[in-house]
Parts: sequence; C-alpha cells; structure tokens
Amino acid sequence: MTRILALAAAFAALVLSAAAFTPAHNADAATDLRVIVQAQTDALNKGDLNGVMSYYSDDVVVSGNVVCAQRCVGQAATRPSIAMQIAQHANYQIISLREPSTGNGTGRIRVVAYAIKACGQQRVEADFTVKVTDKITMQDVQFDLKDPQTAAFLQCFAALQAGGAPATSGVPSLTPPRTGDAGLLSD
Repeated sequence: MTRILALAAAFAALVLSAAAFTPAHNADAATDLRVIVQAQTDALNKGDLNGVMSYYSDDVVVSGNVVCAQRCVGQAATRPSIAMQIAQHANYQIISLREPSTGNGTGRIRVVAYAIKACGQQRVEADFTVKVTDKITMQDVQFDLKDPQTAAFLQCFAALQAGGAPATSGVPSLTPPRTGDAGLLSD
C-alpha cells in the first residue's frame, strides 16, 4: 500500500512539474507579448499557416516584409505573405525581443529560406516592431540594409520580381524543390 501511495505521489509530482513548463492559456499569458511572438514564430517555423494566422487580430496591419512591402491590412491581405514564407521553408530565429512598454515590442530576427539560398545568401536579418493586445495588431519589419547578405538578397529578389537578370548569376527559381532540399540547406 505504501508503494502505491509513493507511486501516486511521484506521478502527481510529475504531472504538476510538466504543467509548470506548459505555457498557460489564461488572460495573463494571452497578453504576454513574448509568449505570443514566440508562439507565432514557432507556428511559422512548423509551417502551420492557420496557427500563425491565429495570433493575428482580424484587423492586423503588417508592413515591411516581401509581400506586404507597403502595408497589408487584415488577415485576408496578410495570409498570402505567410503562405509564401511557409512555401519557401522560411525559418525564423528571434535574436532579440524587448518590450519597452506594455504591448509594444521591438526585436531582431534572422531568417533562412529557399529564396535566400537561391539568391546565393545564407540568411537575412531584420529589425521588427510589434504591438500586441490579446493578439498581434501591428507588425512592421525593416530589413537591415547595412548587412551585406540582406542587401544582396533584396537586390537579387527585386531583380527576380522585375523579371530581370539577378545580380547573382545562375540563380534558380524561387519555387522550392519537390523532393529533398537540393543542397539548399547545407551550411
């Protein structure tokens, strides 16, 4: 009988400790900027389009990324940008994230994607600003034009979008390969 009680106590302790490491879904966690931004980034890295979109408010304003260069307002306008990032197997790493005032965040990201590799670069970096209530209401991305890899990628991407010859010769299509990674993910 003592063994059963000891096993039950150990099991309870295990469940409680696991719960302590699980993000809470209460009101406090829902408004925590860091939790929301990291969860959205995780969903993006997993290729979960609906998951990413669930972190945006219905009237979100997104600007500064490749599709929403000027401004996308609302989920319907933002969704194609996220879908393209997922199709390019974009992987985002949050380098820094600060919340100088409640609900207002600034940070820096590093991105690796097929399109970046196709333009002969390893990664790009950008600074971002985000506003969060219970969801992301505004997200602005500013590519770091002083970073040589970011600048080279943007030049190549602009040339591809314009239908001209990219600055890097022999740049393959921005369509991801159907199987494998075609060597694009090698370091």
